Amino acid sequence: MFIFMTLPLIAWSEAQERQDPEPNQEEAADALADQIRVSKLRHKLLDATKRKEIPYLKDFIALYPDSVVRYLSFAKADFPSLSVNTTLHDRYQLNMRIPVRYSEDNKKITGYGEPLCYLSEISSVTPRDDGAGGTELGGTSGGDLYKHFGLQDWKKLVEAKGDFTSLGLKLEVNKPVPNFNLVKKYLKSLERKIPKQADPEQPATPPESKSNQ
Repeated sequence: MFIFMTLPLIAWSEAQERQDPEPNQEEAADALADQIRVSKLRHKLLDATKRKEIPYLKDFIALYPDSVVRYLSFAKADFPSLSVNTTLHDRYQLNMRIPVRYSEDNKKITGYGEPLCYLSEISSVTPRDDGAGGTELGGTSGGDLYKHFGLQDWKKLVEAKGDFTSLGLKLEVNKPVPNFNLVKKYLKSLERKIPKQADPEQPATPPESKSNQ
């Protein structure tokens, strides 16, 4: 008991000896402004990258054309990184997370990390009033199946063209969950919308030339 009570006192004493100054209001504002600047630069870079050329993401989209891509922050990855979702047989959700690496000056993407995949079963969907005469997702209950897998199993799944028996899994293909459309609607609402000026799939429109009069 004495040890656990002493440790905080030691930490406090060391902090006092260091006398680390707390950032003032101006320094805090500058730090926040820098974070916003970096975030905008990185979002612009990721928006301008062709998704069908990004490792692992291109295979996910090829297998599941209705995929929903969003940007997330997660462990061991720079922000923003990639998260892509799809649903299967109106019963399952498959998510892949792809770490993105940026240069120190935030002017280019230097690479991508190995994907992390999560397959989860949804056994029930609870709707709720959306306040506009319709319904929206209120909650879900998980089923028995949950699978977390990495690069090697992902390669197996791609080679098997999305057949999960390649991973030793048997999915229920004829047991749709009532109201599962609300899960799809919710996932779609999270999609990262790429601004038109940054859309990598659309060629940039050349500026109009002005005729001399």
